[in-house]
Amino acid sequence: MGVSAVINNGEIVKTANQINTEKEAEKSSSTVNKTDFMNLLVAQMKNQDPLEPTSNTEWVSQYATFSELEQMQNVANSSTLQRASDLVGKEVMVNSTDASGNIKQVQGKVDSVSFSGSNAYLTIDGVQYSIDDLVEVVDRDYSDATSIAESWVEAYEKLPKLNLVTLADKDAIMALATSYNNMTSYQQGFIPSGYADILEQYVKRIQELGG
Repeated sequence: MGVSAVINNGEIVKTANQINTEKEAEKSSSTVNKTDFMNLLVAQMKNQDPLEPTSNTEWVSQYATFSELEQMQNVANSSTLQRASDLVGKEVMVNSTDASGNIKQVQGKVDSVSFSGSNAYLTIDGVQYSIDDLVEVVDRDYSDATSIAESWVEAYEKLPKLNLVTLADKDAIMALATSYNNMTSYQQGFIPSGYADILEQYVKRIQELGG
């Protein structure tokens, strides 16, 4: 027999699919389409007071108002779809909700975009996320620069104290110096202040040792 629900502390734990389904249901229930509006309009016409009937002008005004709102909604939907399409190939950060309702942020490149009605979904590493869960678009240059800086600093902090440097540290020190010199000025800006100056002292120390 399959398990239909997971119980935790006496409460039903919703799966990620159930959470997403409920979100979509809430959106659908809060939206009145043209068919719904026309049914309401016809019902209103049938049940109006025959002694004080609503004028044709009022009916036309109601329909015109709805048509204007519908047009605005279509423009908004079109804008959402275009926005989603523009994200393909870009680095983004989205919120991900697990089966327990916990939210964590996921960062990755948008591989593709899919649409279901007016809803857009971003595919990142094979997983779909609603565009409503988009947190931010991450600038790729920024992402690369921070990654390079983190790796450089990690290697830098493994160096011994300056007075303990030996020729055995030459390769590590020179590799850091070469790496720093190959960075763009933008990337160098992510290196903590003073690190580059101290690295020069390490290089001079190696030269003093005959390296």
